[in-house]
Amino acid sequence: MRAIKVGPVAPVHYENLARSQISLGKLDSAEATLDRCTQQFPRNVQCPGFRILFEWMRGRYDSMGVQMARLDSRLTEPSIRSQVALFRADYARLRGRIREADQLTARANELATQSGARGEILWRALNDALDAAWFFGDSARALRLLDDALAREPISRISMTEAPYVGFVDAYALAGRPDRARALLAEWETRRQTAPSIRDSTRAHEMRGFIALFTAQYAQAQTELRAADQIGCRICNAPMLARAYDLDGKPDSAIVVYERFLSTPYLDRTQVDGAFVPAVHKRLGELYEARGQRDKALAHYRAFIELWKDADPELQPKVTDARQRMALLTKGRDR
Repeated sequence: MRAIKVGPVAPVHYENLARSQISLGKLDSAEATLDRCTQQFPRNVQCPGFRILFEWMRGRYDSMGVQMARLDSRLTEPSIRSQVALFRADYARLRGRIREADQLTARANELATQSGARGEILWRALNDALDAAWFFGDSARALRLLDDALAREPISRISMTEAPYVGFVDAYALAGRPDRARALLAEWETRRQTAPSIRDSTRAHEMRGFIALFTAQYAQAQTELRAADQIGCRICNAPMLARAYDLDGKPDSAIVVYERFLSTPYLDRTQVDGAFVPAVHKRLGELYEARGQRDKALAHYRAFIELWKDADPELQPKVTDARQRMALLTKGRDR
C-alpha cells in the first residue's frame, strides 16, 4: 500500500497488495486493487492476467473466459504464451478434458523451448504420466513415459533450476514405483548441496510425503505433507494430506482438510485445482453421504457433475456414479 501511495508505482505493487488482501480474506478489496491495476496500466498484460487468476479463484469461469479472449491477441512472447497454454491446460483438466489438456501442455512446452527453457522431453512426459496415473489409473503407461523420458534426457544433465525432480518423484510414487522415487530423491538431495534454494525444505517434505503416502505409511505422510504447506503454497499439498487421513481411516480429519483446500483463497491455484478439485468434490460427497449429511453430499456431487459433465468418455463412469448417488439421496429425501 505504501509503495502505491509514494510511487513510482508498478503492476507488481498492485499484485503484492492484492495478494495480501486475499490472504486476509478481503476479496472485495483485492478485486478493487486488481481493477485499479488495469486502469493504471491499460497496456500492461500483467494486470488483466492477475484478474484472470482472481476470477478462477472465485470460480467465475465464464467471466474468466471472456477476459482470456480479450487478452489473447495481445500476447506475443513465447514465454508468456507458454504460461497461457499451461493455464488453458489446467482448465481443461478441471473440466475432465484430459486429451485437450495434454495437447495444450505439449504446446506450452514447445513455446517454453523456443524461449530458451530446457527439459521439454522431461516436462512433457511428466505431465502425460501424471495424467495417465491420476485420472485414468494407468500406472503402466505412466511408468513407460517416465522411464523413456529419463533414458532420452537424463535429469542430471538439466540445471537444478529447471530439472523436474519433484514431479518425477511424485509421479513414480503415484505410479507404484517408490524405489525409483527414492533414487531420484537421493540424487536431488546430493545435487541441491551445490545449488540450494529457499524452497528446498518444502520440496523435500512434499517428495517424502508422496513416497510415504503411496507406500501406506500414512502417519509419516501426514507429518511430511503438513510440513510442506507451512512455507509457500498454502493449499498445494492439501488434497494429498487429506487423502493420507482418508486412507488412514480418519474421515473427520480428511473432511476438514478437503474443505480447507476448497475454501482457502489463493491466487496461484490453477494447477492444483485442475488436478484435484473434481476428485475432492466427489470424495467429499461420498464422505458426507457416509455420515448421513445429505445436503452437503448433494452439494459436492452437484459441483463435481457440473465440472465433469463434458469430461472425456473414459471419465464418464465417475460422473454416472455421482448421478446415481444423487438420485438415491434425493429419493431417500422424498420418502
